[in-house]
Amino acid sequence: HFFIANGVNLNSLQSKSIQWKFNDELWIDKWQDLYVHARGRVSAYENIGSSKIVNVSQAGNVGDVMDRGYESGTRRTWVLDGRELEFFGTREDGTKYGLTWSEDAKRADGSIDKARAVETCRYEAEGGTAYDDSAKTRKTFMERGRWSDAREGSDHTVESFQFNSLPTRPMKLLVAEWCEAYEYARRGNMGPMADFTRKRRCRPWEDRQEVVTLKTKFPSHLGSIATPRFWRDLCSKSLL
Repeated sequence: HFFIANGVNLNSLQSKSIQWKFNDELWIDKWQDLYVHARGRVSAYENIGSSKIVNVSQAGNVGDVMDRGYESGTRRTWVLDGRELEFFGTREDGTKYGLTWSEDAKRADGSIDKARAVETCRYEAEGGTAYDDSAKTRKTFMERGRWSDAREGSDHTVESFQFNSLPTRPMKLLVAEWCEAYEYARRGNMGPMADFTRKRRCRPWEDRQEVVTLKTKFPSHLGSIATPRFWRDLCSKSLL
């Protein structure tokens, strides 16, 4: 086999046919329009059933090339004792599990005491077992963990995997990073939380737009003066 390394551009993705195609960081914007051309590179071998495409990337956005590829396949995740190793999970009874810390780390105003959260962080498995923040725990996650079975009804011709950073990164660093992202989000900047979700949780980010409807009751006795200028001034005051 010969090897070709190229960037994400149309000319490179329309050159020689190859048997194996490796695509890296499919969350990048350029890939969204060019991925179809990358797939076309293996078409000559695809016809005889000997082609392979391997995509590796951090998570991007819901519905992008990487997300669609993952969702179209077996969707395997890393599990411990048969249960998914997840950052912030919810059990069937509504209780939470995953990466957690002492309740007194949350202040009355809704902010988080980062130092307290980092000091008391731990992982609580879905089954109730608690794991401290240590190299031993991360070793346990790696050695006892395994890939989940393929999702029921999935296409076995596409193998897809999702692996987050819990088995490889100290919890205190993850909690500190999340606390900082949370504070940015409280001030209206969702960028750091999006990055944390994509890079640490290995989950695609979905922008959520909130629509606020303002209703102003107009006094009936003022109906005769409801001019366009009056409404414009009234709306300006309501928004302020």
